[in-house]
Amino acid sequence: MIREARSWVASQELWRVLQRRAFRGELDALESAFRAAFANDSARAVAAGHVVVLHLAGLTDSTGLGRAREILAEVPMVSTGFLLNHFWLGAPAVAEEDWAEAASRASRADSVADAMERHGSDLVAKRAVEKRCAIHGVALREFSRVMRGDDVRLPAFEDAFAGVPLSSYQSEFPIYHTKYEVGKRLLEQGDLARAERYFRSLDPYATLHYVAAQYELGRLYEAMGEPGKAWEHYLIVLNWWRDADLYLQPWRNEVVDALRWLSPDA
Repeated sequence: MIREARSWVASQELWRVLQRRAFRGELDALESAFRAAFANDSARAVAAGHVVVLHLAGLTDSTGLGRAREILAEVPMVSTGFLLNHFWLGAPAVAEEDWAEAASRASRADSVADAMERHGSDLVAKRAVEKRCAIHGVALREFSRVMRGDDVRLPAFEDAFAGVPLSSYQSEFPIYHTKYEVGKRLLEQGDLARAERYFRSLDPYATLHYVAAQYELGRLYEAMGEPGKAWEHYLIVLNWWRDADLYLQPWRNEVVDALRWLSPDA
């Protein structure tokens, strides 16, 4: 189905595989699914976006990242209807602190609305697409500003993503990714209260970030001196990643050590 289905069916099947494997930390098993998706014009861009976000979440190494970025750059966003190409090209630039490239990608996302208008045929659909494209450009721009250290932009960042229509799981990924990254930044700065709010907003529908967010919440509550809450969130990580890939074992080992330290019998 992932290799051969047309339209959004292939992407939906990839999502079903992703839901099961990502939660369990079984990411190596996704390689064949991504390979099948890359061979299908209907699913290539979506799959490439998934590969990028998995890498940025720290759940995989850089294997496949270069190919994913190539696909996002070469697949015409207008013809595929996949609106996030430039966002997932801009997000690694933010991670790499390549602010010029991030700004360039935000500008290109802005320009997609005009291209969609020329390409589309249904007026209502065109207007909806234009709105989403414009919002993604604004969201990437505000995300970049916050990650550069401009905490004054946090309200504008939140407003930008509040406007992203949650029409599908695809449109939720940028929201989950940016909240996770901003939460990590705030945690590193010692801004624990605001970091807590961001991490706790990642519910189980945040398939690619939920378990990782529980790990960060465990660290956060340890820093807050709340061992009971830390224990609760570390235990979620241990339960879901009991048989995780070797790449994730260092995270799991840290959790095991933390639970041992936090044990009432320690």
